[in-house]
Amino acid sequence: MERKVRDRAEDLAARLTLEEKIGMVHGAELFATRGVERLGIPPLRMSDSTMGVRQDFEPDSWHAVGYSKDFVTYLPCCSALAATWNRELAEKAGSVLGEEARTLETVGRGESLPGGRVPVVVCEVANSGGCAGKETVQVYLRQKLRDKNMPYQELAGFEKVELAPGEKRMVQIRLHGDVQGRKIVVGSSSRDIRVVVD
Repeated sequence: MERKVRDRAEDLAARLTLEEKIGMVHGAELFATRGVERLGIPPLRMSDSTMGVRQDFEPDSWHAVGYSKDFVTYLPCCSALAATWNRELAEKAGSVLGEEARTLETVGRGESLPGGRVPVVVCEVANSGGCAGKETVQVYLRQKLRDKNMPYQELAGFEKVELAPGEKRMVQIRLHGDVQGRKIVVGSSSRDIRVVVD
């Protein structure tokens, strides 16, 4: 088994171009390398863990995505853990980190579309008033057919924006949750719905 894996890795490495190799060792976005789709190599996704696994961020900014499924345990920082000289405690903390990192990989990163892609809603927000203002664009997933065992509508993502008078801005919101078979609903609150997409 180990020999087969090594042979496969050597075969893939020989078929990679220099640019593809560089892309795999260089960050393509925050906490992710570039994959090589033509060879079936996915991006390597990472997280740091100063006090627990970090929440998900936008690909190119330190702005939190706003998933409701990426909450994790706050753990002691590494220096505090090391100061205890307690190997059993360090092992337990490492087990928590590993388990939560694996869990976030399955629930937090676009499980609803093939190839690990995350659905994104793009909309324009405009301030038509005479003074600066703030707006929180909220995106919900709504059932097409009512199921009493499931919530009718649930928050899938949001983005807060501040706009000057007359300013317009495009907002991108990455969604969590399964979008297939559900309506995408956009508004400033769960009751102030402005767009419904089947």
